Amino acid sequence: MDLHAPCSGTGEDGEKQAGAAWPNPRFVDNGNGTLTDKLTNLIWMKNANCFGNTGTQDQALAAAKTLASGACGLSDGSAAGAWRLPDRKELRSLPNYGQADGGVWLTSQGFTNAQTSYYWTSDSYPNVVDINWLPSGANPNLGDKWMVRTLGGSILSSWVSAMVPTEPKYVLAVRGPQTGLLTPSLTWPAPAAIVFGTALSATQLNATASVPGSFVYAPPAGSIPAAGTQLLSVSFTPADTSKYTSANASVNLTVNAGTSSYSITASAGAGGSISPAGVSAVTSGGSQSYSIAANTGYTIAAVTVDGTSLGALASYSFTKIAANHTISASFSPVTVSANIPHTNWTLKYADSQEPTGQNGAANAFDGKNSSFWHTQWSNGAPACPHEIQINLGKSYSIDSFSYLPRQDGVSNGNIARYEFYLSSDGVNWGTAVATGTFANNASLKQITFAAKIGQYLRLRALSEVNGNPWTSAAEINITGSSQTSSASIPHTGWSLKYADSQELTGQNGAATNAFDGKTTTIWHTQWSSSTPAYPHEIQINLGKSYSIDSFSYLPRQDGVTNGNIARYEFYISSDGVNWGTAVATGTFANTTLLKQVPLAAKSGQYIRLRALSEVNGNPWASVSEINLTGM
Repeated sequence: MDLHAPCSGTGEDGEKQAGAAWPNPRFVDNGNGTLTDKLTNLIWMKNANCFGNTGTQDQALAAAKTLASGACGLSDGSAAGAWRLPDRKELRSLPNYGQADGGVWLTSQGFTNAQTSYYWTSDSYPNVVDINWLPSGANPNLGDKWMVRTLGGSILSSWVSAMVPTEPKYVLAVRGPQTGLLTPSLTWPAPAAIVFGTALSATQLNATASVPGSFVYAPPAGSIPAAGTQLLSVSFTPADTSKYTSANASVNLTVNAGTSSYSITASAGAGGSISPAGVSAVTSGGSQSYSIAANTGYTIAAVTVDGTSLGALASYSFTKIAANHTISASFSPVTVSANIPHTNWTLKYADSQEPTGQNGAANAFDGKNSSFWHTQWSNGAPACPHEIQINLGKSYSIDSFSYLPRQDGVSNGNIARYEFYLSSDGVNWGTAVATGTFANNASLKQITFAAKIGQYLRLRALSEVNGNPWTSAAEINITGSSQTSSASIPHTGWSLKYADSQELTGQNGAATNAFDGKTTTIWHTQWSSSTPAYPHEIQINLGKSYSIDSFSYLPRQDGVTNGNIARYEFYISSDGVNWGTAVATGTFANTTLLKQVPLAAKSGQYIRLRALSEVNGNPWASVSEINLTGM
């Protein structure tokens, strides 16, 4: 019987033969034992003959249902139940009907072991039989199972099991269609135990993935892990992120402690102590901590470890000890507050001064009790408040000021209510360090306050003792530190103002580690879940203002160079908002030694270190310790 119906001139699909255009390539190898059909988005087993000749449909169904990653060349992470037998339409979508041998054609498309024979489907023969549709002589029974033959061309490719009872029948499982990203499979065998002191290498860091991509290990290669059981982790980023997600894995590594013993020699100079002092014996891979304390009247100047000064530290710990070490502490005497001489003082600003009847505002600090600053009175009398600002010429630690009223027996202009300010730049004055009301007499008024660093002072007169509009001052004096040489600035009162990035998941890389006084901790920018690019920066509030004349950068001390800064910029600010021009720029040497950078002294309460690049060209930044010197 001729089953062909003429289509010419009907305008029907049979005449137009307009189907979906095939993508090129038709199939994409996912690299994990599967192929994705870009025409249907179905995901097929790459191995088209994993189970061999399968006698019944029930056996084929069971084989597909129990299939999972690890079997039949699969490494796609699939679990049992994810795979199934295709239905007849899905299986018939595979062959190319323009090819005579479907098995050969499927092999050319990336399948392996493709058979030019029958493959099981999940369909059964329908209850209503259109016998004219079947091949001549076919006589199926209701409930027979459908198969599809992979032959191409014009040969009918759908068959029921009763028609070919003795022919081999195979299983080609399917899942999908694919609606999301695939997860690559990672393989990482547990590494053999190592002895402390052994640096991590490809021997331990040897994870593999089912698809191409890159690995980031933590700790990285070159690290020396501490003795004990240590966790190694890896983050994998696939090359093709349009098809695959990132993946993570971890293994435990046993690090055996060595049997060698090493010595640490500790000493302290005059003015303080280090504990424990003398020679301490430490087992290889062990640790040893030290405390440094200054005697009364002294302050810690520097702690030096193996010949490198690390700044004024109150404590230091050696970890993962694998060599002999030395540590020493030095101390400086604390200087006593004294009168600050008027040498180099200059007038910065006065809101008013009497130029006709008396000399100007500079009389307030000329060292003469017989002269005085007086606001204008001859050609007008501006009302209070009045103020005077003085540039001291350099920065001091100031803890008191004194106001001497005019000494000519007249009280005109003598200040009643007042405010006194200090500033590092003469622009940002902040809160007054002292406020109050002077007694109505001609005696010296001495006002003390908590010491503050500054180069500029400002006295505001809010009222006059007799309610007049004038202000006068015979002499203004200040006391403070007589220290003239720079010293390490202690970390007391320091706090984090800002850091653009910090790693808090894969390690303790908190930004506050950069000034915790411990060389065993570090600030490290993020690397576990994302990797922000350069530049990076950290901003620190020193708690009060200092005249800063150098900063130091100590790279990480764990034997790893990841994040060590190359190019840098360093800033000082009085308010943490206006940074101006960098006080230092340059490139640090690619070593783990302390980097000390001298500066032209600048006053400020805030510092900012910008890292512009890393010594190995990586995207991270890290800091063990930041220290300052000044006064």
